[in-house]
Amino acid sequence: MPKTSDDEDYVDPMEEEEDDQEKTHNKEETTSKTSKRTNSSFSSNQRNSNKKKNISERRLKNYIKHDSKSKNKSSSVDINVGLTGARAGDILHGCGEDTANVILKIDSGGIVYAPSIVRRTVEDEVGHDNVLSSFAKHFGLSVAAAKLRYDDCPEADTPNHCPLGQGCSHGSSMCDCEPAARFIILNQGIWQHFASVHGNDEELEEMVREGRSVCYRDVLKLMHTAGQPGGKLLILRPRLFKIVAGPLEVKMDDARLKDPNTTFIDATRGLSEPSTADSEEATTTTESTCCYEMDGYFVKIPKSASSTVVNVNNAEEIITKSVSSLLEDKYLTSHKHHIKYCLKVLSPLSAGGLKSCLQKTIRFFTKEVELPSLSESTVGGQDLKVDDKTVQLPLAESICVPSAIVVAVCIALLFSGKGTFSPELQLFTRGCTSALKRTAIILIEDSWVSEASEAVLSLTALAWASQRMPSYEPPLCVVLDTIRLAVRSCLSPHLIMWRPRNPKNDDARIKKGHVKIAAKDIEALGYAAELLRIVRSFEGDMSMFENVAKLASRHKSLPLSKASYRERLTLMPLCHLVDQHTYRGIAHIGPAMSDSSGSNKNTNDSFKLRFSTIFDSTTGFNPRQSSPVGFESKEIVQKVRFAQQCCLDFVLKIPQRQVPLLVGEDGTNKGVGIKLELDGGVLAAGVGPIPVKVRVGGSNNGKKKETKKQGKARQMEVLVLLGVEVPEDEIVMLKPARASRDLWGTLRDDERAAAIAIARSQTYKARSPLLFQEGNKNIVSYDEESGWQLDGRPWRDVAQYGHTLRLPHVEAPMWAKSSSISSYDELRKLLRGSAEGDQALQDALRSFGEGLIPHAESWIRDLTAAADTAVALRAVSLLRQQYTTITMPTPALLGGISGDQLLAYSGDWDAYRLLALVSRLAPGAMRPTMPPNFNVPNAYLLRLVEKWMMSGIRGCEEKIGAMDTRGDLNASIGGRMWATHPNWAESMYQAEEMLMEHQRAAILSMHKRDERADTGHFLIMDTGLGKTLTSLCYFHRWLKQQERRRKSQASKIEYILWVTPAGTVENLMEQLNSTWRVPTWKVPRISAAKNPKFGDSTNLKLERFAVNVIHADHLRAAIDKGLAEKATSSVIVFDEVDEMYAPTLRTSAARRLAQLCAKFVAQTATPMRKNESQLRAWLADTCSFPVDSRNLLVAASGMVSIQLELGIQSIEKLETTPMLDIVRKGCRSLIQSRAWLEMAKLVQFHTDPAMVKTAVDLAMNDRASHGPTGGVLLVANDLKHAEKLIQLCSSAARGAFQVGGFDSLEAHNTASYGIIVVTKDKDRGYNSACRLGAMVTGAYAGNAASRHQIRGRLRRLGQKRSSVKFVTVVMEHSILSLLHTRHNAVDTMNISLEQLGQIFSSDVLHGISQQVESTEKTKRPRQDEEVDGKRKKRHKKRKD
Repeated sequence: MPKTSDDEDYVDPMEEEEDDQEKTHNKEETTSKTSKRTNSSFSSNQRNSNKKKNISERRLKNYIKHDSKSKNKSSSVDINVGLTGARAGDILHGCGEDTANVILKIDSGGIVYAPSIVRRTVEDEVGHDNVLSSFAKHFGLSVAAAKLRYDDCPEADTPNHCPLGQGCSHGSSMCDCEPAARFIILNQGIWQHFASVHGNDEELEEMVREGRSVCYRDVLKLMHTAGQPGGKLLILRPRLFKIVAGPLEVKMDDARLKDPNTTFIDATRGLSEPSTADSEEATTTTESTCCYEMDGYFVKIPKSASSTVVNVNNAEEIITKSVSSLLEDKYLTSHKHHIKYCLKVLSPLSAGGLKSCLQKTIRFFTKEVELPSLSESTVGGQDLKVDDKTVQLPLAESICVPSAIVVAVCIALLFSGKGTFSPELQLFTRGCTSALKRTAIILIEDSWVSEASEAVLSLTALAWASQRMPSYEPPLCVVLDTIRLAVRSCLSPHLIMWRPRNPKNDDARIKKGHVKIAAKDIEALGYAAELLRIVRSFEGDMSMFENVAKLASRHKSLPLSKASYRERLTLMPLCHLVDQHTYRGIAHIGPAMSDSSGSNKNTNDSFKLRFSTIFDSTTGFNPRQSSPVGFESKEIVQKVRFAQQCCLDFVLKIPQRQVPLLVGEDGTNKGVGIKLELDGGVLAAGVGPIPVKVRVGGSNNGKKKETKKQGKARQMEVLVLLGVEVPEDEIVMLKPARASRDLWGTLRDDERAAAIAIARSQTYKARSPLLFQEGNKNIVSYDEESGWQLDGRPWRDVAQYGHTLRLPHVEAPMWAKSSSISSYDELRKLLRGSAEGDQALQDALRSFGEGLIPHAESWIRDLTAAADTAVALRAVSLLRQQYTTITMPTPALLGGISGDQLLAYSGDWDAYRLLALVSRLAPGAMRPTMPPNFNVPNAYLLRLVEKWMMSGIRGCEEKIGAMDTRGDLNASIGGRMWATHPNWAESMYQAEEMLMEHQRAAILSMHKRDERADTGHFLIMDTGLGKTLTSLCYFHRWLKQQERRRKSQASKIEYILWVTPAGTVENLMEQLNSTWRVPTWKVPRISAAKNPKFGDSTNLKLERFAVNVIHADHLRAAIDKGLAEKATSSVIVFDEVDEMYAPTLRTSAARRLAQLCAKFVAQTATPMRKNESQLRAWLADTCSFPVDSRNLLVAASGMVSIQLELGIQSIEKLETTPMLDIVRKGCRSLIQSRAWLEMAKLVQFHTDPAMVKTAVDLAMNDRASHGPTGGVLLVANDLKHAEKLIQLCSSAARGAFQVGGFDSLEAHNTASYGIIVVTKDKDRGYNSACRLGAMVTGAYAGNAASRHQIRGRLRRLGQKRSSVKFVTVVMEHSILSLLHTRHNAVDTMNISLEQLGQIFSSDVLHGISQQVESTEKTKRPRQDEEVDGKRKKRHKKRKD
């Protein structure tokens, strides 16, 4: 029976060998067993024909590594070719017993496709994130880089049993079809033994010797004897190989090494200085070296050590051995003491810190480095043993250690470390790679050593080898030579003048000259520059290497400068190692940039300026380039030193001072008691989703007869979520998976009841920072009488009475000793970079404690009021929804947005200083960690501090607001501006009358949430269901309610901000003005130009008591031009919020506004984009409990989600056009260069005629059946493509109708256009396409949200047809066909979030709509009975 790629249980007869290859079975038994299993599988396939197909459990075990000790189902995934596929040039290593020591190389033009069924099943089993994690670990990539590479892996719907390189799905491996890939056997390994069994060993040796390109048939015919049983026919399964990104070892007598055109690099030369070249550690013997081919280079390196050479036990011995010949022997005992001391002090440093310490120590060219005393660091209080003698260390003074020893210790610690990840390079770098590469860079950049060209090349080549070969461990000789070379660099006064000369910076006290270099050294520098590009470093480093190589090649010499030993600085403080390259938080402390008037407030201050100032003035200073006279006395250097020392205290983990408790005369600390409320959802979030197993598919009542009728029952794992409002209102759902399925409708009522009963029968541990109380275990259980309980107390009582917090009083700082302040000016000095402010900041950073100081509330309010409003608002926004840590965003090296963080804004340093001082007033709420972050000891107290700070801001605003509202007509209407405003009252009354049932339900749900907690809302409504009117009416109702309740906050709200993405502004303005007739203002774009364009503005302009529509991309400029300050007096709608997920400037500004405004609604039809983490941040702002990945579904259950069944059928159709010979020929040529974009363009070009024909035919039919207003929406890839399609359609229509672009939708004669051509990005913001009856599109790159949104342009309220056609036209067997297949994998998470809401059927909508035609009001008794029956069942199921 032929096997298809979708057959999950079909077992190929060859696969019996996989289980039984080590056993002897007779042919009859094997055939019988195979036949039996095949028949059984076939019958199983018949029974489950409608069921999703996956690979068998037995095969799945080949890809998943199970961990018996772990609670998780699986701990990791075996990354092999079965998951990754392979392309030309990839090196494959055998990873199974049948492929031990086998090495293959995919030949040019070949592609091995990973079976889609394997990838899909493994991802479903262990999760997509776990697969990516294993993939990243396997290839040494970041998760972000791994995702890009994983998505680019070749994948196709091929059978999962095919041998490597087979291009067809035939069951027999001996067919005559052309193979998809050929390969070269680089090493035959165990295959040599298999071939010898059948007498084919010589043939296999010949294949390897000649480097012959072979296919899977050539190999398999050597592994069995025709006509005889047995043989190794499964040794080419893709899962038995893995891609190894590493070099290939070659023998030293390889003929290619003698070829003059071969690039040969000897990485064993140049490391040892002349005095040690003949020592026992020298690396010149043939027996201790090996050669590898890497990326076209042949590199000779020392052989790898068996394990890491340097460790904590032998580091001191290795360092002593390496520096003994370079330092004076008479100080040997002192050196040993310094080495041991230095090891203890520098051990807490990260790899980045060690590299910085190494480079700054060599660059600063001082005799000694000042290390902190052990009494101040975490290693304090310990005596050191040197030569079995105990050395007493001083406890109060710092220790001065020779710079050479500090350099040697840094190198040794780097070699002993495992490595670190660089966000900028998106690269994980091993410790040994860091030591080798950094030493090479230092020699070029900071301190040149005589005749070091070959050493630079050797270090770079060794760094390359250690990076490409994870198993390579540099031997002892390499470690010793690297340390010696670094020490020599530390002692050298010379510097290569590779930087462009600037006459203004020329220092006459620095000697300059040139040194000639030999041709071999010039060649070495050139190769080093090439290798550094491969190894990868910062662009500045790589360009520097290339510039030095060019200088040497052009002048046959190197320009050098020489430092003066007489002016050499004596001491370098250890804090000098801290700069933005290692600890970005340094700029949050200083240095503060002063303007020309001397004020500390400089509007031009920025993170970029601070970073450059730190480097240019302090950490980048090199005495070999400029004289160091008067360096430490410079004011800017002293400012940088303060910031450096603050950071170093946290780096070295120097213990903070505990703030003492205040004790009264009676010897007790009375403190203060605070009662706080608990949100009802805290329990549900603390428990999270509860996985339970229920029996589904059969009967749960135990009756055997019904079980037989209903089918065989099976166990299925479902999730039970406690209710957010009332925990007894549990929700039962299937586990979300990547495959498309209904997470709710497949469960029967009795199955849901069984799941809830199981969940209630167990106990759970609630994990939440809001449930922490001393003596409580947070055990959650269910009681039949009182419901869900926490530690034996009914949860309703716990939530009702809240939590009483007892907080002790602690000693106040010197500046807050009095009960009140004398003036705000004194507090403003503390908030700026003055001497008093720095002292207060340092005291706050070095202190920790519990509780709060006396009169903390008034001090926090006054301190916040003294700060600039923008600074105070930014500080408060950073506290919102934080329960365990407060993490401020840190900038990139150039001051911009960093990695996956949000933007760090100018002025964030002032917000950090404010939060640090507040942490000293309430140490129980915040505890400073590495700047700019804080830990949260007590989340309750932090919420209280947040309210006090906000009270301080509002107190300051009230004074300003009283002046602003004098004479304001609206302010005199009893404080009820929104309820009685003439521009709102009548228009909103009419809008309220037009609300449909589902919109009223959404508004009611948001108001109910407001009664429970003061948070924002996440509104999910499908496209065309009226999100705009829903949010508008909700906000107007909410503002009126606040005014009726006379809440002070409502009287300050003057703006409704409507943030909307590109392409929707004009349509939204038209809808608000013409349809709902509400006051509307389009916020002008803020321009930095002197003469802004028409419509732009140089400052922020908002209209009071109006809907201010602002383009989402304009937020980035407006946020720093007053929009942040206006946010506190605004309510905001974030329209299509899924466009504001990614870490961009737009998202940073939007998230900042959401945390500052009085209330917001984030609305979209597609809440999920790529993964749940992008949704989590927005979702957290709509909940009053901590939201993490564990309880995301619980938080999502509180979303206001309305899913309306429109009664409009979506008819999806795929039309394929056969591949043309010209396309096939073009694809074959493009596939070698992997030019996927060009290939897609080629395929689409030849698919366009079929798209046009389909669109014209559909338009003709639609206009014939639905009148002259009908037609088709034709989707193009881009504007150029759209113009082409318009021309083709116009010719094909032959005057039957007009064909136009996007603008034709709003034209006065739009009905005459039978085909409207829009680009794929025109997916939002217009409603006029509902007159069309079909959409025709190709397969274009994009996201699922965009594809969903553009379909909603047709299938929405206002569509008169009972069905709408969506036709996708692709060329079969093309890259676009594969793209379309991937697009069909619908993200189930979107389904689950939508289905948590209410479902309104189309008949309910028609029943309440005032626009129902009289013909539709006729009774349909029979049909109504059927609809009512279905509706009752749905309501009953939802109620249960």
